[in-house]
Amino acid sequence: MPELHVFFNDLPSNDFNILFTNLPPQQDREYFVVGVPGSFYDRLFPEYSIHFAYTSYALHFLSKSPEEMQDVESPTIGYDS
Repeated sequence: MPELHVFFNDLPSNDFNILFTNLPPQQDREYFVVGVPGSFYDRLFPEYSIHFAYTSYALHFLSKSPEEMQDVESPTIGYDS
């Protein structure tokens, strides 16, 4: 069975302990959970270490557009210019 690694990110002032105490027990599946404190605008992980990223809540909290999204030559935009 594949292992699942989940990384939660929030500001360093967030109390990750509340999150960890509310996780479901590991019974039939194995997963690993990590809290990564840091700014949404800074690099949080090593290159080539994230295979899939998902957010459904962060966009409306942005106080500015990430620099990579302002550069039409950036590969993060996701289309060829």
